[in-house]
Amino acid sequence: MRNFLKLNVDDVISDWQQLSPSHDEIEGILEVAYLTIAADGVVTRTEMAAFAAVMEQLFGAELTAQNIEEVLDQFEESLDKAGFHRRLVVVSSKLKRFEVRDKAYQLAYAMAMCDLDTNVHEFEFDKALRDHLGLEDQHAEELVDAVVDLVMKKK
Repeated sequence: MRNFLKLNVDDVISDWQQLSPSHDEIEGILEVAYLTIAADGVVTRTEMAAFAAVMEQLFGAELTAQNIEEVLDQFEESLDKAGFHRRLVVVSSKLKRFEVRDKAYQLAYAMAMCDLDTNVHEFEFDKALRDHLGLEDQHAEELVDAVVDLVMKKK
C-alpha cells in the first residue's frame, strides 16, 4: 500500500518537456527546488527523495545517484558562498520566460510541502521567491491552488 501522506511532487513538472527547456532553465528550476528545501537549514530524507524524483523526471534513465549527489553538492557550495538572496538573483536571471518562472514557483511550493512541515523560514523564502520571479500575489495563489490539487490527488 502506498503511503497516503506521500505527495506527488514530481507530478508538478511532469509536463516540463512541453516547455522545451534550455539547459539554464533546467539548472534554474533545480536550484529553486534545492533552495526551497534548504530554506529552513535542514534537508530531510523526504526532501532529498523528492529532489531525486524531480531530477529523475527531468533527466530520466541516464540519471545516477552520483549525478544527484554532484548536483546537491554544487548547489550547497553555491549557497554557502553566496547566500539565499544572491542565489535567488542568479537563479531568477536564468528563468526568463513567464511559463518557466510559473513552473519553478509551483515546484518550489510543492517541495516546501513535501515533508509536511512548513515553517517561518520557508514562508519567508516563498515571499522572496515570489519577488525575485516577479509573481503577483494573486497569480502566485492561483499557481499554489493548482499545485495543491495536483500533489494531493488520490493514487
